[in-house]
Amino acid sequence: MRFRLIFWLLSLTLMSSNISNIRAKAPATAKIVFGSYRDGNGEIYIMNPDGSEQVNLTRDPAEDLFPVWSPNGEEILFASNRNGIRDLYLMDADGSDIRKVFKQTAHRDSPTWSPDGKQIAYIRGINAIYIATLGKQAEEYLVEGFDPRAIWAVENAVITTNGTPLLNRCGHSFIKTRMRETNALFAGEASGHYYFRDNFCTDNGMIPFLLVLEHLSRNRVSLAESVDQLRSEYPVSGEINFSFETCEHIQDAMEVIRQTTHHWGNYPCIETPIDGLSVRFFTNHSAFAPEHGSWRFNLRESNTEPLLRLNVETIGNEDLLIEKTMGISSKLESIGGKRETKFRWESE
Repeated sequence: MRFRLIFWLLSLTLMSSNISNIRAKAPATAKIVFGSYRDGNGEIYIMNPDGSEQVNLTRDPAEDLFPVWSPNGEEILFASNRNGIRDLYLMDADGSDIRKVFKQTAHRDSPTWSPDGKQIAYIRGINAIYIATLGKQAEEYLVEGFDPRAIWAVENAVITTNGTPLLNRCGHSFIKTRMRETNALFAGEASGHYYFRDNFCTDNGMIPFLLVLEHLSRNRVSLAESVDQLRSEYPVSGEINFSFETCEHIQDAMEVIRQTTHHWGNYPCIETPIDGLSVRFFTNHSAFAPEHGSWRFNLRESNTEPLLRLNVETIGNEDLLIEKTMGISSKLESIGGKRETKFRWESE
């Protein structure tokens, strides 16, 4: 619950805030901050909302990524490997006075701010989420992340059976280690790997196969009927692939979607950025439980091909699924993406 509460509150939008400790002046007019690989290297830019007056703020041979405005618009928080390891940095709104956030270097990225500008949240290491108070060096560990493509059916099934869903990075070595640390009963991946505590936390496909057969026999239902019920309760788009000419275009497309998150729906909540960009949208600003989310999407870069992969899911709303999937797809196509996958609702 604390994880969901904090990450709903941590917004990427430029907000006003009454902070008396002013380090620099905010831009006189609204500016969008974004990262781009247009020159072959990750740089941070600002521009007007209409796309004009684009200015490179970093101009550094290092890779500078994940920029986000402070709530008062006076500083930009970002990640950079300018000291050899990707870590967090701050700079003034005009790109001056670049400084490290932490004295002790560690792999940190994907930062965001608390609404009052006093704290930040970020990924440390492979996929651990931390928060820290600016001006202090203490870090607080929150939680691990997991495969973000389509999660609601599994997450809600675990909760309704009085279980605790543990978030973790995909990969058998990571999963088996976490299961032993937490004495977890079961773990699974979207790729079809299943792990059981009673099977020494190892992957075994025969056990879930037999369990599924037992469920179908006892309940006298077909596999199709069981799957149709899940599809009705948690409609999913399936993975939709978009090809781009270069890796730089892929990075730019990811940044466009990230910077325009608030355009896709009300009350966006940036989820753990374990694999790409994951955002869920709530029905109102006071709803933090996952069942109160109306829809979510994940956009991630393929590890093996020059593709962006889009997954969208809703709770019981097929029409909303189609609307949001086609909306994000149209945006990706408008910025150079070529859709390689048919929508599942398209005729053959």
